Amino acid sequence: MSLADLEDLTRMRILLECEALRESMAQGTDDWEADIVSAFHKLTLAEQRLRTDPRGAFDDWEACNRQFHEALVGACKSARLLRTRRQLYQQSERYRRMSAVKGPPPADVHEEHRAIFEAVLARKAEDAVALLTAHTHRAPSVIKKAGLLK
Repeated sequence: MSLADLEDLTRMRILLECEALRESMAQGTDDWEADIVSAFHKLTLAEQRLRTDPRGAFDDWEACNRQFHEALVGACKSARLLRTRRQLYQQSERYRRMSAVKGPPPADVHEEHRAIFEAVLARKAEDAVALLTAHTHRAPSVIKKAGLLK
């Protein structure tokens, strides 16, 4: 783990995840939206637990966070894009864990997810992409500010 790896990983995640999100928003059906609503509800509950017990609740939160992010891109038709995005997402888990467990309590993460959720359901693609980009920079920002990596 290194700051250089984290920055490269974050850059690539943003490129791929935002493209997959744009495609999903253009093609998403009612079922796609329902999957997002369900995933957001579960994530909301997990985020409440994460605020009070970052170490103990992280694994459950991570699973719900993964499900939410997967739901956002669930209408993307490119299997290769989704597979590569999923690999990068998995590789970034160790950095999210470091950020959540060793950094300050993730107080704003729920509002970030809510804003993404609302922009996606409103089909405001550029807003959703901008919010997702800022959200993806969360862990790297926390890690840099806390001096957790060099």
